[in-house]
Amino acid sequence: MLSPHFKIPLLIVLIALMSCDPVNYVTQKHYFKQIYALEEVHAPAYPASGEDQNPIKISFPKQEEFSLQLSANTCGGTYKAKQDGTISFSNTNCTEMCCDSDWDYYILTLIRKATRFEGGEETPLILYIDKDNYLTFAIEKQELTVTSRL
Repeated sequence: MLSPHFKIPLLIVLIALMSCDPVNYVTQKHYFKQIYALEEVHAPAYPASGEDQNPIKISFPKQEEFSLQLSANTCGGTYKAKQDGTISFSNTNCTEMCCDSDWDYYILTLIRKATRFEGGEETPLILYIDKDNYLTFAIEKQELTVTSRL
């Protein structure tokens, strides 16, 4: 039989282990704390129609939520990411009408197809559709505003 001095620490350790959720670990602790600007599209299996390449940014303002800044509009949805690098995007409130150009809709379609990610902590975020098709998002440089008290 376990002594009371051993039971309490064991109970604390068990509670701590049960609260370890790999999704929370990825989204709250280490990853997706930046604003990322689309830097490269490498998707030979999904050729783009047209050359209209407006700047697109993705951010993750809340746990399991993403925001996508398109040419003129913003939309978002939910995502799930795990420590093993798997990711899925769903429940997007982005519609074809939200996308002002074919380029916007093309990038939104590729993001919805993403299944794996790399980086995202202090390095560029790469969203893989498969081994040959991916999107690279660079960390957007944030300008610091300095205010002084006089």
